[in-house]
Amino acid sequence: MLDIRRIKANLEDIKKAMNRRGEKEFSLDEVVNLDDQRLELLKEVEVLKNKNLLVLTSHNLLYKSCEREIVLDKTLSITPASIIHALNRAKDMNLLSSIDYCIFEVSLSITTNTDIGILTNILEDYPIADNSQSASSAKKSVFKSNKFNIQLRRKL
Repeated sequence: MLDIRRIKANLEDIKKAMNRRGEKEFSLDEVVNLDDQRLELLKEVEVLKNKNLLVLTSHNLLYKSCEREIVLDKTLSITPASIIHALNRAKDMNLLSSIDYCIFEVSLSITTNTDIGILTNILEDYPIADNSQSASSAKKSVFKSNKFNIQLRRKL
């Protein structure tokens, strides 16, 4: 087993040694990249740990300060439209003015709750709605929506 510090310090030499051994299934560049991402995240955590945060995840909407943690909502999804609901919920709880940073987990998906459909990504496909359907089928629904079709015809 190699230490990540040794890998980073001797990356090219270790790659050559792995090639000589025929170990080509494993990407050291990917390992180094992931470690760099980990170090960046640790820096961000250090900066944010003394701040007041509004955090929206697939689990809940949370207000986190040095003194307390409050679950504001357990029903929001991570669609782009939920960001507005999250901010409104924080405002209703008189927390908005105390928030230093907002961190929103947002799905690469769609929003059709308004007069227009928003599709942010078509590449990924994954299970949604407790594995009852696929993201691709939900994304396709944007183009099947009557609201979307009406607006599309108006623009043509």
